[in-house]
Amino acid sequence: MQETISILKTSKSLHHYVLTNDVNGASQCLSDDVMAWSTRDTNGLTSLMIAATLNRLEVINVLLTSKCDVNEVDVKGNTALHLAVDEGHLEVVKKLVNSGRCVVDALNCAGESALMRAAFYDYVEAARSLLKEGGADPEVRNTEGQTALLVALQEGSHMTADVLVKTGCDVTVTDNMGRTALYMAIHSPCIKTLECAKLLVENEAMMRKQMDMAEEWCTIKMNYFIYEQV
Repeated sequence: MQETISILKTSKSLHHYVLTNDVNGASQCLSDDVMAWSTRDTNGLTSLMIAATLNRLEVINVLLTSKCDVNEVDVKGNTALHLAVDEGHLEVVKKLVNSGRCVVDALNCAGESALMRAAFYDYVEAARSLLKEGGADPEVRNTEGQTALLVALQEGSHMTADVLVKTGCDVTVTDNMGRTALYMAIHSPCIKTLECAKLLVENEAMMRKQMDMAEEWCTIKMNYFIYEQV
C-alpha cells in the first residue's frame, strides 16, 4: 500500500490529489476529465473510496458534485460507505448518506451492510445516522443469517444493540445456527449486553402481545364476515 501511495503522489492523478488532500487539484482534475473518478488504484479503490477511508471531507464534497458513482465496490464488495463506517468517520458517513445517492443497504461479499459494520464496531452514532437519516433496514441478513442486532450482541456492542432494539427491530430473529438475540446477549463476552437481554425480553413480550391482539382482531373480523354471509 505504501508503494502504491508513493507512485500515486508522483502521477498527479485524482488519487494523488485525494491523498494529499488537495481540494483545488481534485476539482481541476475532474474539470479536465469528468470520468477521472472512475480510475482505481492497484488495490481496486476509487478516489471516493480512498477519500472516505482517509476522512477527506472537502475532497468528498468535490467528488459528490461530479458524476461519480458512490456505490462502486472494492474487491471485497465494500462501498465507500462501508469503508467510512469501518474507519469510524462519522461525518463522512453522514455526508454520503445525506447525498441521497448511496444504496445504504448495499451488501459486501460477506453479505454485510454498512449498518452491520457499525454494529460490529459499536459505532453507535454511525448506526443512528444510517437508521435515521439513511433509512437503513435493520432486518437485512448477512451470509450467516445475522441481522445487525445479532451482530451487535455477538460482538458485545451493547450501545448499538440498545439503539437497534429501541428502533423496533425484530428481537425474535434467529441466525442460520438457530441462535436468538437473547442467546447472543447472554453468551456475549461483554457483561453490559446482559442489560440488553432484559430489554429483549420486554420487547419480545410486547411483540407477542401485539401479535395475539392482531390474531384476535382477525378472528373477530372473520367471524363477522361469516355471519354476514349467512
